Amino acid sequence: MIYSPAVIVEVTLLEVEKIKAIITTQILRTSDECLRFELQTALQYVRLRPFRYTLCRAVPLDINLLFTSIAFCITYVIVALQLHHFAE
Repeated sequence: MIYSPAVIVEVTLLEVEKIKAIITTQILRTSDECLRFELQTALQYVRLRPFRYTLCRAVPLDINLLFTSIAFCITYVIVALQLHHFAE
């Protein structure tokens, strides 16, 4: 439940990649110069302003958040075990 926003963001990123592919295909297929210009402008906008979601402008919210938090917890447990063993 905690990581559902990260999964939703990842699905949205996949949709953005599909949109980029569709726009690129349409640019190659169209013969209308006006439409081609608008499609290139849209593609340039999507490339320059990629979809990203961050928490407090510091932590990127994506599927890697799950793995990062698990790695952090494992590291914390290892350090705690080492300190406990050192104290004995």
